[in-house]
Amino acid sequence: MTSLKLRGLLIALFLLGRLLPGLAQVKQAAMTEDDQLRAQIDEWMLPYRHEKRAELTAFSRAEQHTPATIKQHPVYKRMQQFYEAHQTTYHKLRLESLRRYPPAPAELPGYEPVDMAYIERDFKGEAIGLYDVIDVVQDFSNIRTLDASDTQTALGVLSGFAFRYLTEERGMSRTDMAVRMASGSMLFADQLAATEWKLTYLNRLYAIRFHWDIHTNGITGLELLVHTGAPQAAGWIQDVQVDGYTPRLKLLHEIQAFRWSLYDQSVTTPSSGGAEQLTWDFIRAHRAEYTEMRKSALARLPRPDEAWQAAYRQEAAGLLGDLLYGLGIVGSEQLLPAAVSFAEIGYEEVFTQFQLQIAQREDTPNAGEHFLFSWLVGKEVYAREIRENVWEIIAFVDEYALQYTWNIATDELTEITCWQKK
Repeated sequence: MTSLKLRGLLIALFLLGRLLPGLAQVKQAAMTEDDQLRAQIDEWMLPYRHEKRAELTAFSRAEQHTPATIKQHPVYKRMQQFYEAHQTTYHKLRLESLRRYPPAPAELPGYEPVDMAYIERDFKGEAIGLYDVIDVVQDFSNIRTLDASDTQTALGVLSGFAFRYLTEERGMSRTDMAVRMASGSMLFADQLAATEWKLTYLNRLYAIRFHWDIHTNGITGLELLVHTGAPQAAGWIQDVQVDGYTPRLKLLHEIQAFRWSLYDQSVTTPSSGGAEQLTWDFIRAHRAEYTEMRKSALARLPRPDEAWQAAYRQEAAGLLGDLLYGLGIVGSEQLLPAAVSFAEIGYEEVFTQFQLQIAQREDTPNAGEHFLFSWLVGKEVYAREIRENVWEIIAFVDEYALQYTWNIATDELTEITCWQKK
């Protein structure tokens, strides 16, 4: 398989991960074992953020990638070294997370299997096949797979094929796909053996099922099912219970359940109100929980160096305007829109849009590396509380920096500035 194709799959995998439930990503007021291990991973991979960045770039841009060559690369070896030193904790956390997810529904009405030959034809004549690619990405993502919801490989690899199949074979419009994908994905888990579980990722467009070994991070038995396109019956999946053992995890489950229900409320029963109004109603009803969750996440970040601006100049070539437009902020009132506020439980939504605008601005074949690298080495984001519920946040991506002040209780953004190294 060509380096370009595999690298594209790797980057698509981590971009698509933002659509998943992500129950493990919420920072708790007290450090959980999951939090502690994630912090250790960030510290272990920190050298690749700056002094060894060239080594990571070379790894990403290598002309040929095969399972054998990747496993011989120093970047992979360092990640594997960490995993082997902490594998007992990995296995424990993976098993604990699996027990929080409900079993899959006995039936998935309206979903039909796709012949895997449709996908495998893309690999005809290539040196490695579909499962070789999945094995490579599973090895690559092993260090960051602590929770069942971190198992994004099969979803990342197969989603592109699902979109293409629905377009080519079913004639589904991009608008309809966007409406259905807005409901997000649900994750279900069924135990098959001591270390093997069957995971089902389900959204309004398609379902992906596979077997996952929690000791090896290996995936087998891939299945792709697509929805026939007929309107889905309201409430056909409801009251799905995910075990939220903290108030914050419970809120995140409510966020996910509400997002899933928007299809029923705003599409099948439009008289109940538009999606934006329904979303604002949800945010207002949970404002206190949102505020506490955001405060907990931001308090974990390091404080910024007071002298950082000395190496930067204000960026005046339109990056700020592009960022605000991408976030959906228009006019003089700088308030996070409902869709962004709904998903923003720390800084990820604004930061990811910042990354996206930089990637589009640089317009190079490797622009997507911003997402891949920040996932591997950790994001360079700093925060400090200026006054109650008002935080200054500073984020760095390559030669660019983003600075803004955010009222986490009202969603008001002020003093937004983009910077570039001198």
